[in-house]
Amino acid sequence: MSLEAALGQLIWARADPPDLEPGSALEHLIAEGLCGGVTVFDVPARALREATARWQAMASSTLFIAIDNERGPGQQLRGMLHFPPLMALAAADSPELCHEHGRLTALHSRSCGVNLVFAPVLDVYSLPSNPIVGARSLGCDPERVAELGVAVAQGLQAGGVLACGKHFPGHGDTAADSHISLPEVTAAKDVLEKRELVPFRAAAAARIDAMMTAHVAYRDLDGGRPATVSKTIVGGLLREELGFDGLVITDALCMGGVGELGETEAALQALQAGCDVLLLPSDVRGLHRDLCTALANGRLEAQTIEASLARLEAARSRLQPAIDEAPDPGDFAMQLALQARTLVRPGSLYPLPAENPPVVLLLSEAGRTGAPDGGASFGRAMAEAYPGCKLFPLRDSSLPAAALETARQGPCVVALFSRVGAYKGSAGLLPELQAALADLPSSQQLWCIFGPPSLTALAPADAAVLLAYGSDGASQIALAEALLRGEECLGVCPV
Repeated sequence: MSLEAALGQLIWARADPPDLEPGSALEHLIAEGLCGGVTVFDVPARALREATARWQAMASSTLFIAIDNERGPGQQLRGMLHFPPLMALAAADSPELCHEHGRLTALHSRSCGVNLVFAPVLDVYSLPSNPIVGARSLGCDPERVAELGVAVAQGLQAGGVLACGKHFPGHGDTAADSHISLPEVTAAKDVLEKRELVPFRAAAAARIDAMMTAHVAYRDLDGGRPATVSKTIVGGLLREELGFDGLVITDALCMGGVGELGETEAALQALQAGCDVLLLPSDVRGLHRDLCTALANGRLEAQTIEASLARLEAARSRLQPAIDEAPDPGDFAMQLALQARTLVRPGSLYPLPAENPPVVLLLSEAGRTGAPDGGASFGRAMAEAYPGCKLFPLRDSSLPAAALETARQGPCVVALFSRVGAYKGSAGLLPELQAALADLPSSQQLWCIFGPPSLTALAPADAAVLLAYGSDGASQIALAEALLRGEECLGVCPV
């Protein structure tokens, strides 16, 4: 295979539900050898299994089929179970649960033909207002993030997929979302060494398969250059100082963090910096053409491409085939949710008195950053335990007058479902809802938060607060049971 033809192996395309159809534009890219991998987003599990079998049959080399399943198989595979997020693992403080989280995620992903999972997140929770990390992180203790992150990675690898730590050299101390713009970290290098770099150093020592770079500038490492295109950071810090010889994958080239460079320029500089995989360009065919031009005019050197191809082949040799079925993960998800649930503040209403049915306000953001089921699991559990309770599912910026009036008359459970998300900004509560809740008697409120710990600041100072870190069904049921039965909350908030 010529170097021009092999350049396609360095480009990984995106697959959304329409791309799973036979004869899609993606299939033409695969058949023509213009991409060496595919990253799938929010697709039906069964359809993906059928599609990956077709894709592998038409590819000249085994395709890397990658997925963002940080929160378990249900995150991107419709019809599969959502797990509590990584911060729940930190609250449970169990390397064994971390390993099992990774292993089960791997097995269920493999049952759909996936062979690489973009996890674990190794970013330290350095800045609570961070708009893109939140409960994706394993906490604020670098050494603990390192230990638990390596356990997740080893679980993924034990389950038969490649693991990819992210986002090197750390996205936890950023006030901006790199999907939108280029964040800047101003911390001194010695601070980064003691904090951000600790988990990545541990993952490199444990021989994790891959690392994903951050579209973040680190002033004390390489001025204002995004890490993805920095030879100092990728080639020097990651490759040489940390001794990492696995795959280095860029974060998505279509993101705003490298937007000022343009996708082709970002891709060229990323390869020159030491990256191997160019993730999710908006125009795969155009990028392949531009890379061929750069190779022909000497802007891109043959030895750079050959080194990346060698690392890709080494990783490809470890890829495992799809499997027919995976074990039921329900018991694991429930065990993790029960061990992670955290009592932040008891208040006078915890546990809820059995004789006084509460009003339950289900505040779930519309779309994928709210609860997968809109809070229905929590609502059902409350309705079954308190036949007279009144449920108000709310997904907009206002509380109906009837809800407010009813909430003033007795105990009020505020169930908040929110998390960080790409292009969204920080998790939170719309100002209109905050103002409406401020009119309710604070001592009669009990807050159940399904999201990052930063959301606990929204609750009144004298209200009881319970925290579940994620909005998956198991976490909802775990908090409901704590309210109803007064069961002990064993989790310890890791921030």
